Amino acid sequence: CLLWLQQQGIPAEINQAIKPSSEAIIDYVQKYSPGVLLINRDSDAVGESQIYRIINEFDCPLILC
Repeated sequence: CLLWLQQQGIPAEINQAIKPSSEAIIDYVQKYSPGVLLINRDSDAVGESQIYRIINEFDCPLILC
């Protein structure tokens, strides 16, 4: 995925959290303002309220996959 983006001339960085917590994800979004945030919808670490918080508080596209 990263290689393809680079070949297209799209600057990208991928950061993967192995065992994320909702607060760690929110802290990351606040600190780095990612262009796109992908969250596994089956993750136990991020609840519905945290997803709504990310949607409402941050200017960051969110993809639930």
